[in-house]
Amino acid sequence: MNGKRKRAPLSENGKAPKKPKDDFFIFDGPDTVHKDSNKVDEKLDEKKLEAETPEEKRLRLAQEYLKKVEEELDEEEELRDKESQVDRDSLIANKLKQQSFEAKGKRKRKLGAQLTGKVISADSVKFYRGHHLSVTCIALSHDSRFAFTGSKDCSIIKWDVETGKKLYTFPGSRRSKQKSPGHTGQILALALSSDGKFLASSGKDQLIKIWDAVTNTLIDTFKGHRDVVSALAFRVGSHQLFSGSHDRTVKIWNIDEMAYVETLFGHQSEVTCLDSLLKERAVSTGNDKTARIWKVVEEAQLVFKGHTASIDCISLQSEDMFVTGSQDGSVSFWSSQKKKPVHTIKNAHANADGTSSWISSVNACKFTDLVATGAGNGSINIWKTEEGNSSASLLTSVAVPGFINGLAFSNDGRILVAGVGKEHRMGRWTSVKEARNGIVVIRLPLEEKE
Repeated sequence: MNGKRKRAPLSENGKAPKKPKDDFFIFDGPDTVHKDSNKVDEKLDEKKLEAETPEEKRLRLAQEYLKKVEEELDEEEELRDKESQVDRDSLIANKLKQQSFEAKGKRKRKLGAQLTGKVISADSVKFYRGHHLSVTCIALSHDSRFAFTGSKDCSIIKWDVETGKKLYTFPGSRRSKQKSPGHTGQILALALSSDGKFLASSGKDQLIKIWDAVTNTLIDTFKGHRDVVSALAFRVGSHQLFSGSHDRTVKIWNIDEMAYVETLFGHQSEVTCLDSLLKERAVSTGNDKTARIWKVVEEAQLVFKGHTASIDCISLQSEDMFVTGSQDGSVSFWSSQKKKPVHTIKNAHANADGTSSWISSVNACKFTDLVATGAGNGSINIWKTEEGNSSASLLTSVAVPGFINGLAFSNDGRILVAGVGKEHRMGRWTSVKEARNGIVVIRLPLEEKE
């Protein structure tokens, strides 16, 4: 890391937070929208901040957030006369209301009913071949125009989702002597910022690389993890990046300043997957059979247990609901208010002989009732979840030879993109000879665009 980076301590005494006595704990206090900790008004005296009451702090943060929303709207439109002020106030109110619903997970679009009883035709499933070795991860742009895939061949490919054309290949090589800005180890994770500006990649070389997703150029390389970096996630609406590693830690980075922020401790084994939404928090899974919610502002974590084997994948449906997939072959649906799964589907991807197939990927269409899961037997299942994740029903299934190592829904739920490989993303325990390495673009027959 270069000299520009600043390291922020985990706590006032500079020590890592102590491990909680209970596996599941919540710090009391109402949910509020927080600004990034490194953007607190510098003019505020530190002693005043320490002396703030919870009510004063809540009021100050709300005022700062309102100011930020107003600034965003000022950039989106120019107000030319007094009459437009009424429209502006209305826009601010609507935007605050929408973000409040999303932050609380209450804005849920019902898409599952439109897929009930429908069959996905062969014409709606397109396969595009690209990588020399297995695809391990996938990221989809906010507008669904571009998909990025990482591979065991150390390269990243940028795809045109509509045509399947390869637009650019980010180079990489397992031969460290070969001069290349790319990775020198297998790529295991990708994350794309919601504004489409930054692409983050990581893998077995223990590095995190930050790319300009528009110009396809390398911006910076982060060093800090002591083992394989297996998971990445951008917080929606920001350039805050979370990274997870086999060194059992989750790290936070500020991409605007290209700086390391802090390290989160808790997992007792390798971190396998990460996800994040609007709030300043992330969810993670690990080989320790736990899922965790990291509440950054509160310096707290919630621990969830329920699977009998390593949890390899996780995806947020809303701020309070998420779904996980495990090596035990089950898919579990969770609420942040309960430390055990609300609903679990055992043997979610059954093999022909009735045995369970390893769940290798999950993805939820954010703030909707659609969830997709992928497995080592090449099946992609699409599920409809009920209110509160109380149950889930299978809507349709698509079969593709190979390991489904990554899944990504478009925001409107009309497109599902899958990364497929001959091998599992994390190892070479088996290989599917008839599989091809590439992406599958599935167009779902939704009646209307949300």
